Amino acid sequence: MPTLHQESAPGRVSAKATRERENEACVGGLRAPWRAKSALHMSDAVGVKVREALAKALKEHPELLTAADGAEAFDPDAEAQRAGVERARQLVAEALGVAHPQPMGRSTSWQPHLVRGWIQAANDPDVDLPKWLLEGAPLGVREFPDLPARGVFPEVDPGEANAALDELFAKSERHSYM
Repeated sequence: MPTLHQESAPGRVSAKATRERENEACVGGLRAPWRAKSALHMSDAVGVKVREALAKALKEHPELLTAADGAEAFDPDAEAQRAGVERARQLVAEALGVAHPQPMGRSTSWQPHLVRGWIQAANDPDVDLPKWLLEGAPLGVREFPDLPARGVFPEVDPGEANAALDELFAKSERHSYM
């Protein structure tokens, strides 16, 4: 029986071996966080800068610390806490070298400009995330077949992905979960 990296037939590599090689060529993410950390080595230095910015914000606005440690609930309408959050965002933006628009609003705690700054400073390949935070993320292979590969996840042939989805949907239609 062939092992993962052996050919399954002369001149032919098994689908499993091919998939494993594709997985190994990608950053890794949650499947291999050690590999992701190694591939994104610049994120360590960026993280230090952001940590220092946040420490400065907490020193200037200690009321954020009590909200962060759960001693009291965070109230986004409380002026002191809102001012502290804005100051933290401003300091993080400075650490990342990006402009910080005022105010960003409360619709989401994600700040796309800060995410973009982190991505650029850390040379992170996940460059689509800020756009998705602003415009919405793609919801599947059928709706967004032209997403560019960034090396974070292995590429999947849209035909294979659609066939796998069709099979999954067919199985779910055959089984009643009620």
